[in-house]
Amino acid sequence: MRGLFAASALALLLVTCKPENTNHAPVASAGEDQVTYVHAERAPDGTLIDVFDSVELDGGSSYDPDGSSIVQYFWSFDTIPVGSRLTYEALSPNPDYSPLTHFTPDHEGTYGIVLEVFDGLLLSARDYVQVHVVRSNNTPVADAGPDVNGTTGSPVTLDGSGSHDPDGDFLSYRWELVLVPEDSQLVSADIVYPRTAYPKLTPDAPGVYALSLEVDDGLGGTDDDLVTVTASLGNLPPVVVPGASRTVTPCHDNPITLDGSSSYDPDGDPFTYLWSVTEVPYGSQINSAALTASDEPVTTVQLDRHGLYVFMLTLDDGVNDPSMDVVAILFDDGSSEVPPVAHAGGNQQVQETSSCDDTGCAPCTFRVLLDGTGSYDLNDDPLTYSWELLDGPGELDDPTSPTPELLVASSAPPGPGQMVISTLEVQLVVHDCMSESAPSTAVLTFVCQGA
Repeated sequence: MRGLFAASALALLLVTCKPENTNHAPVASAGEDQVTYVHAERAPDGTLIDVFDSVELDGGSSYDPDGSSIVQYFWSFDTIPVGSRLTYEALSPNPDYSPLTHFTPDHEGTYGIVLEVFDGLLLSARDYVQVHVVRSNNTPVADAGPDVNGTTGSPVTLDGSGSHDPDGDFLSYRWELVLVPEDSQLVSADIVYPRTAYPKLTPDAPGVYALSLEVDDGLGGTDDDLVTVTASLGNLPPVVVPGASRTVTPCHDNPITLDGSSSYDPDGDPFTYLWSVTEVPYGSQINSAALTASDEPVTTVQLDRHGLYVFMLTLDDGVNDPSMDVVAILFDDGSSEVPPVAHAGGNQQVQETSSCDDTGCAPCTFRVLLDGTGSYDLNDDPLTYSWELLDGPGELDDPTSPTPELLVASSAPPGPGQMVISTLEVQLVVHDCMSESAPSTAVLTFVCQGA
């Protein structure tokens, strides 16, 4: 009975201690995700080609929990970017007994690669690694061209066409003025075509101008370069001064005078004059032949219709292109007539001293200059003047002058320290050829002081 129990216990112990199959599947490790770049290079024929770097994959961190060796590595693509032509064979070597493999991408995007490992008995679960292929952007190169010389008044063309982008990206241009001579009034806004490779600048003063060129590839890459323009004083064209445009009313003289004698040449060069008619009112017979001296600085012309006339003065120094400017004359028919305005100059007080002796005091004599020059006409018509004494004795030397002299004699004061005060009112009316002003008056006060 005891022997039977012992055998049973031994049998149970042997069953309990019998070793089990403890082999576990290996663990694949495809490595860390990677980022690699594609860049453009210029081929011998001048075209741009994409260049990709080889990508190395390392599954050497894979292991077997039981300590067994990994006997085989299985690499494969899980995903490739749209446009890629890679196949399974692009992974080299594959399959292999080495944990290392590599491939060369052929397109931008993300490649997903799978690794499985085998320990001779079991195959591992899949492990994934991603390779991101992105395009690198090289910085463009700005080239503002060689320094140039020029002359004032003449445009200078700059050349930034030597600028380029290693990736073949489209470049945008921006030119700016960073330095001008002391006497120059130019600013960056005076650059013509500043967003192109060939801008223009016209120096306005002698000296050195510095311009910067910035190129931008639109992908965050920029570069800049400087160029200088050294300007000397060049031959300048004549400056036309044809006189001020104006309105001519029936009160003005006709024929009218056109005067360009204030025109000049900055270099002192001789130049010729040429007056011409560019616009006349409907029905007018005036043309350039009606000008009395079309090749002189001053000429006259008889206007034959009311309306607008435009005359051009052209100057030519034989070196530069001719200079031109116009003067407009509006021949008014009187419909815009506005009466003139008189101004008699305002009130005045004048004081004189009388000499007194035992026989009495002498009368005072006053000489006063009246001033009507503040009178005006809104039509700019010539004015005539008419002065009049309204109250009190006196004598005007010229009642038609804008500034006549008034002579007034006063009574003698009763004695020393005493005075005689008198007043006189004057009136001014001004006329143009069509109407007259309202009267303007001034009161003059005369003080004769005995002494």
